Amino acid sequence: MIDQAGQRRPDLDLSRPTRPWLTSTATPAKSNQLVPAGRPAQPRRAGPGLGELTGGGHLTEVRRAGPGVLTMAADQGAKVTVRSTQDPASQVHPAFKQRRKAARRARLASLGRWALALGIPAGLAVLLFASPVAAVRQGDIKVEGLGGAAKPAEVSEVLRPFVGLPLIRLNTGTVEARLEELPGVKLATVTRSWPTGLRVEVVPRVAAAVVADGAEFVILDAEGVQLERVAEAPPGLPQVVVPLNQKSRRALQSLLDVVASLPPELASQVDQASASSQDGVTLQLASGVTLMWGDASAPELKAAAVALLIEQGATWIDVTAPEMPVTK
Repeated sequence: MIDQAGQRRPDLDLSRPTRPWLTSTATPAKSNQLVPAGRPAQPRRAGPGLGELTGGGHLTEVRRAGPGVLTMAADQGAKVTVRSTQDPASQVHPAFKQRRKAARRARLASLGRWALALGIPAGLAVLLFASPVAAVRQGDIKVEGLGGAAKPAEVSEVLRPFVGLPLIRLNTGTVEARLEELPGVKLATVTRSWPTGLRVEVVPRVAAAVVADGAEFVILDAEGVQLERVAEAPPGLPQVVVPLNQKSRRALQSLLDVVASLPPELASQVDQASASSQDGVTLQLASGVTLMWGDASAPELKAAAVALLIEQGATWIDVTAPEMPVTK
């Protein structure tokens, strides 16, 4: 450019690029070289993948308008637009495409593993908690220990509501508590038998005595639990003459303790038993012999003294102090 004095000013020479960063680093021989900033933008073919450069004037600004599009502003108001004639995705290097596909496959594989890891426990939980496949079946319930006062029909009735319940949801403590509510069951133990069974072990109560209560007879076990009411006294059980009330509770329990502690050979001879107090138990043998027994202490020593004195013809024997028995 020439200044007013007619001298050429190199610093204002518009033939040079005023913005070096706008100048393409490609060689002039390549068809897609950008037009240097500060020079007129002539229509030209940009070559494969770059498009056409159109416009006029001197370039002053370059902006990216979108994928594959550059907008260049000229000082005369014209614009130069560079449009790609190829899809930007097609210009991605093949090696990069392969890495991207490999990463996508790895993510899918990871998602598959997580789905499998979460799906198996979820399916198993549904199978155990909600499916009838793992529910209690009537034919898979095994009950052991029935006998004495524990009646099979009563035990089966207690277990019936639990049939069909998923085994994992079964509360064995609840089943045990309900079984032990039966008069004839002293203790119950329930365990799961996978996948659909139960194992029930019952300790039955054993009848120890019978007591008259009005027109009926009540069968008692050794703890005084009322097992059953019957119209007639069953044979083989000593009849207890103690009122069934709270006031006589301790005397009744002491009498039952004595009956339970008797040696079998003597217990089989007892026909009737009564108690005036906790330590005042009296036994009446079937032979007519009366025994003042006292409490449940030293049963073997008392039984030995009774057997010896009966051989000597005694019909009334006081063994409350077995070391010094008294006879009549």
